[in-house]
Amino acid sequence: MQFPTGDANLALAFLITVGVVLLPLLPTWIAVLRRAEAISFMLLFNILCCATVLAWPVALLLAFKMPRRIPPL
Repeated sequence: MQFPTGDANLALAFLITVGVVLLPLLPTWIAVLRRAEAISFMLLFNILCCATVLAWPVALLLAFKMPRRIPPL
């Protein structure tokens, strides 16, 4: 199987790189957007524990379950 050359490879490499960098930080972004109380805890948990694939779903669940500082509109 031969892969396409040119801009398609560059676009694919860019998408993979962005996904690898941003996907692990998704729980932190969710906590920020939800205005959770313990955003610093979420960031620390995300950095320290999400290096393993098993802790990432836990971080995602925590991001959705954390109480909000400000009630939703």
